[in-house]
Amino acid sequence: MTSTAPDAPAALEAYRHRPASRADVAPFGAGELRAAALRPHRALDLVLVERARLARTIAGEESLLPLIGLLLGVSVLAALPLGAVLGPERVLRVAALNLGSVAVCFPALHVWSGFLGCRNRLAQDLGLALLVSATAGVFALSFAPIVWFLRLTTAPGSLTVGTVSAGLLAISVLAGVAHLARTVREQASVLSPSRGHRLLMLAWTGLLLFIACRMGAYLELG
Repeated sequence: MTSTAPDAPAALEAYRHRPASRADVAPFGAGELRAAALRPHRALDLVLVERARLARTIAGEESLLPLIGLLLGVSVLAALPLGAVLGPERVLRVAALNLGSVAVCFPALHVWSGFLGCRNRLAQDLGLALLVSATAGVFALSFAPIVWFLRLTTAPGSLTVGTVSAGLLAISVLAGVAHLARTVREQASVLSPSRGHRLLMLAWTGLLLFIACRMGAYLELG
């Protein structure tokens, strides 16, 4: 009679390579972050893909300054192509939309976090806020070829480009907010330890979206 039981070594192998728990995730080192700054594709992976390590770095504070510098650089540089596509006078406006909205809302995040008993340091809350602008910048970068093609194939003065670009910018900011929530969840016991703080984060993202909408109108990106 033939046995249907799985081969013992193969069955055991599945248990030998279990994914690391959140506590086992190593933060990014300062050298790793500096190297990522010189490799754009690596910087994009760091911002979007490795959120467990990103959250661990923000929570642990070991390499916060290099991480803040990297997120700031990505926020600016990744947004430039879409701004350039929208017109020479708008090269910096997409970066100004993302970073400006975060800058306006960041003090409220840090002050209310402290008021509600969350012991995040200033650099930790700044890293979380810049994650929104960096993610929005990366998405704006991905949308630049689409807007360029629309400008190329539509008549001058058409409302299509403005409408689509405004919608894509809104999606970029929403993606940044969603990515922030996913990242905080990786280290929620440190970065958002109480129900009150989680409600604060929800209210803060609503504020950020409102300010981004007003900022976009002020910068004439809609």
